Amino acid sequence: MKWRYASPRAGTSQLLEDSVRELPTQVDWTLGTTQKNWILIPSRILDESHGFEDPAFMEAVNQTNVQDQDFCLKALADFRLIIQHLQQIPAPGG
Repeated sequence: MKWRYASPRAGTSQLLEDSVRELPTQVDWTLGTTQKNWILIPSRILDESHGFEDPAFMEAVNQTNVQDQDFCLKALADFRLIIQHLQQIPAPGG
């Protein structure tokens, strides 16, 4: 999941990280906020590709999609759980 804030409210990244961390996910997740687009991604993808900027990033995504359907199904189930949870919590400062 990727998105961009014109100017994120203070505490937004912490709220997102805490919200995902408290869920009973099947895979580990990482929130990347260092680029103009924020991204929530399974940590394994970042580990295997050595980061967003590495040319191997998209190849790691593609290889996982092709070679590990079980992981993809777990991540998809997690993603649905994460979205449901985020829809239920108030935005920071709102």
